[in-house]
Amino acid sequence: MRLLKKVFVLTVAAGVFFPGFQRFSSAAAVQMSALIGFVNPLSVSNRSDVRFGGIHPEPHDQVVMDTTGKIKITGTGTVESADGQPGSISITDSNDQSVNFLPGNYRYGGSVGALKAICALNGNHADEKDCALLPPVTGMNKKTLDIGMDMTMAGAAASSQSVPSSFDISAVYQ
Repeated sequence: MRLLKKVFVLTVAAGVFFPGFQRFSSAAAVQMSALIGFVNPLSVSNRSDVRFGGIHPEPHDQVVMDTTGKIKITGTGTVESADGQPGSISITDSNDQSVNFLPGNYRYGGSVGALKAICALNGNHADEKDCALLPPVTGMNKKTLDIGMDMTMAGAAASSQSVPSSFDISAVYQ
């Protein structure tokens, strides 16, 4: 009689456990898999960083360097050297890829109060615009992105002072 009670107890415990297990196992029968690969990986290289020439901006001046490197100041500041160096990024092996250029991670430092990246694609400087407004680009084996800056000063900065402001440009492709 004592043996029969033990079997009964084990059967009840198994009856509570197995129905829940069966529901779980039937839901796990659906399998999903994702294959991710880079058929045509991009090659991205930084050809040059943005560098201003000799400038003496005053508080609240707007300093613009276009994508060819020409610098102008709107306000009371002065420009010693009107030629700066725009940033330039080269992207190759993207013939059948769609590429978006996304500016971000703006960091204002020193005396910079506002900052915006200006971009021109493949030497089309007449159509330069805010980098965030560039449409996706497709069907080119080589792309060159020239990058200028539009910044507004919060305070004065001497030409010898390196203003520690920066931003990132991401190339997202599919």
